[in-house]
Amino acid sequence: MESIKDFFAVPGVFEVQEYAWFGTEHLIWLACIFVFGCFLVYLYHHMNPMRRKSFLRWFATLIVLSEVARQLIYALQGAYKLEYMPLHLCAVTEIAVFIYAFKRDAVSREFMYWLGLPGALAALLFPDWLHIPLGNFQSIHSYGVHGAMTIFAVLLLTGGESKPKFRRTTWMLALMAILSTPLYFLNKIWDTNFFFLNYPSPGSPLVILEDIAGNPGYIGLLVLLVFAVWIVIYIPWGIAYKLKKQG
Repeated sequence: MESIKDFFAVPGVFEVQEYAWFGTEHLIWLACIFVFGCFLVYLYHHMNPMRRKSFLRWFATLIVLSEVARQLIYALQGAYKLEYMPLHLCAVTEIAVFIYAFKRDAVSREFMYWLGLPGALAALLFPDWLHIPLGNFQSIHSYGVHGAMTIFAVLLLTGGESKPKFRRTTWMLALMAILSTPLYFLNKIWDTNFFFLNYPSPGSPLVILEDIAGNPGYIGLLVLLVFAVWIVIYIPWGIAYKLKKQG
């Protein structure tokens, strides 16, 4: 009975833990996600187009249902807060995953590579939930959903469905501007931190940016950092397309 209570415990009820970044617990989770991801890549590679389509739909549905379950657990315990609203980057990526699985549109597919994949990987490498007990639903969900979104994007890449092109980033920039502008002001009103636009995630590399430029100055450096990441992840594709034309 106590284990069930611990699993569903919300902030203020569970005992705060202090797991280290890249400590044993963190590394075990990362290893499990990596192994499971490799297994799914292998299975996906051997699926025919119809099986792939069905698999992605089930996978995306499970990702979204896990978020719905998380929201309900907080709500049913009377512990729901504005900060739990699905307005974080990971929630937007979940929506993109679901849309692509059922519509196969270019915008959601590009979004997953452009921002979803780097964002999910960054969350896994520098998690802000290490104070939550490992057996708690929120800790399990955080590792699981970020791992699942990373794997989903990798499946599209290794399966040949995702072929990123830098010129498509104009759509993404417009989308981010539309999302980020109101969220910046809502963060101030609600004291939330959607898209990390109110303050850096404690202990993450973003804290270094705040130390350099202050708050909200770190946001400008964050934008530059994001652009640098985009250049790095798109350069290999640009080279590949150029070599293909020359060949």
